[in-house]
Amino acid sequence: MSFPQKFLIVVALSTIVALALAGGMPVGRRSDTAPGASWLGVATWLIAVSIALLLVGLVSNTVVRHVIQIVPLVVVTALTAGHSRFSSAAATSLFTFWIFAMGGIWLFLLGISPVFTGRYSPAEIVLTVVIGLGCIAGLVAVRRQGTDLRMPARLGTVFVFAVLQPVALLLSF
Repeated sequence: MSFPQKFLIVVALSTIVALALAGGMPVGRRSDTAPGASWLGVATWLIAVSIALLLVGLVSNTVVRHVIQIVPLVVVTALTAGHSRFSSAAATSLFTFWIFAMGGIWLFLLGISPVFTGRYSPAEIVLTVVIGLGCIAGLVAVRRQGTDLRMPARLGTVFVFAVLQPVALLLSF
C-alpha cells in the first residue's frame, strides 16, 4: 500500500472518530467545571502538542516543516483563548488527527504494521508519546468544555479542521 493510501486511511479514520466524538459532545459547560478552566485546559493541550511537534522539527532538522504543520493548532488555540463557540469542535479534529498519526508511527515501531515507516530517533519516539498523551488529555478537556453549537455547525467545524490539518501536513513536504 502506498503512502498516499495509508495517509488517506488515517485521515478518514480520524475524521470519523472526530465526528463521532463531536456528535456526542455535551451541550454547554459542565456545572462541575469552573468557568474558564475548561477552555484553559483545551488551550494548554493544544499548546503542548504544538511544542512537542516543534521539538520533533528541532531534533530532526525540519523546523520549517513542523511550523507549517502546527498552523491549524495555533489557529484553534487562538479560537480557544478567544472563547469561540467553534473551539471545541475544531480541537476535536486536531487531537484525533494527531493521535491517529502517532498511532501509525507506533504500529511501525512495534513491528505490527508499516503504516508510517522511517527512521525515528529516541527523542522523536519520546515526543510521539508526548504528542499522543497530549491529544488524549486534550480530548478529555474538550469533553469537559462541551459546546453550545448546534449539531450541523459542530459537525461542519469538525469537518473543516479535519481537512485543514492534513492539508497543512501535506503542504509541509
